[in-house]
Amino acid sequence: MKRTPPPLATGYRLKVSRVFDDREQKHKTRFTLETLQSFASFVYELSTQERRKGNDIHFKVLGLKPPRLSLSASGPARFQRDYEDLVGSCEVTIENIDGNRNAFKFRISKDKVEVLQSPRDGFTEFVYESHQTPTK
Repeated sequence: MKRTPPPLATGYRLKVSRVFDDREQKHKTRFTLETLQSFASFVYELSTQERRKGNDIHFKVLGLKPPRLSLSASGPARFQRDYEDLVGSCEVTIENIDGNRNAFKFRISKDKVEVLQSPRDGFTEFVYESHQTPTK
């Protein structure tokens, strides 16, 4: 029997962090977009279309995908992407499944991310994660 994902939550958390990849010996900027809603039975993937033009990034949420493995786990649906050449001013737009958008402006340096502008009344909350080493 095929699993059908539950309805998608409307709230998201955008986590941004600077990471150092020991294997590649490169600094990267990690963007993690996840639902505020946690799911009890499975950790779904957040199906997201991404576009990048220079330092402007657009993430469009398309829906939920069932997990690749059938292991039972709980937590939010998640999408994650690392960029290795993202430094300076950056604008990130999150587009919800209903077409609403939230835009964030950041200044990214070698070891930190500074928020310059975020939406006042939005469906996406921002969380800065301190420097970490990515897991591969």
